[in-house]
Amino acid sequence: MITVIIPSYNSAQCISRAIDSVLSQSFSDYEIIVVDDGSTDNTSQAVERYGGKVRYIRQDNAGPAAARNAGIKAAKGEWIAFLDADDEWLADKLRRQMEILEKNPELKWCGSNFSLELDGNERPALNPAVIRKTLAGRDYFENYFRDSIKGHSPTAIITSTITLVIHKSVFEQTGLFDVSLMRQQDHDMWVRIACRFLQMGYIAEPLAIAHLGVADAVMTQRRLDVKRGLLYRQTTARHLELAAQCGCLDDFKVFASVLMRDVLLITLFHGLKADARETARQFPQLLTMRWRAAAYILTVFPNVTAKMMQMIAYFADRLKLVQTVSRRWVHLKAHEKR
Repeated sequence: MITVIIPSYNSAQCISRAIDSVLSQSFSDYEIIVVDDGSTDNTSQAVERYGGKVRYIRQDNAGPAAARNAGIKAAKGEWIAFLDADDEWLADKLRRQMEILEKNPELKWCGSNFSLELDGNERPALNPAVIRKTLAGRDYFENYFRDSIKGHSPTAIITSTITLVIHKSVFEQTGLFDVSLMRQQDHDMWVRIACRFLQMGYIAEPLAIAHLGVADAVMTQRRLDVKRGLLYRQTTARHLELAAQCGCLDDFKVFASVLMRDVLLITLFHGLKADARETARQFPQLLTMRWRAAAYILTVFPNVTAKMMQMIAYFADRLKLVQTVSRRWVHLKAHEKR
């Protein structure tokens, strides 16, 4: 059986879509647990109408990591799947993933591509053709860290929380989600899993939809905090130590080098001088001298650099040179108001 965990906070307007997408699955051996993280709206009433089809757990507001942990502890299933309250699955998601896991019993986790939806526009988060080329006919990525960066960025990430199915025993080895992280707790968890289980089942076609238009002030602020790169710097420092302990340091450093370059570019895009320079200073083993020098040169006049990068990104988006939808402009406007 699969336990489907849906953390929820003030999700009355959208949680029915998420639950209905689970109830519509062609795979039928599952239970649904909604963990209400201290909602102050009508989330409980929206869930109650499903009766015994959904187990409802309420806790004081403690963040999504704590909510997912509560669901894992309450789970009866051998496998754990995660879905956010504002997103949804396609009908064959669980069936197709379980077919891969049953066919390859050595695999302990399985993900898939997903689509991003914003303002009625929906596109695959990752290019299915690139993923198929990376899979090379297999049902799984041979090396999570090295395969993550073949044609797509670690910050775009091949693992979206809403696509993953994970054997419950994995959490006995990795521990649960880090409740001290209000954002990036999922990225932290997937790296911790990958250090122990490099192979991950994967399906190139999108099997879930992430709705980017659903947001609130708290989540917008947390996403802006991620743009600073602080959380990535904190977790990457820990992950370097873990990878060394697990014997996969070389693999992880390949992944982390691309990740830190992306983090650096994001801080430059938002004109965050101090964060750009701190990223360059903290990870000389991951960033070449050229990248570190660029971080200092391009932040002499950080606002000029940011405006130039934003202009390039804007026209690339308008000319449809960018192949995915993004919250970029929503974040940018919020950042400028700070």
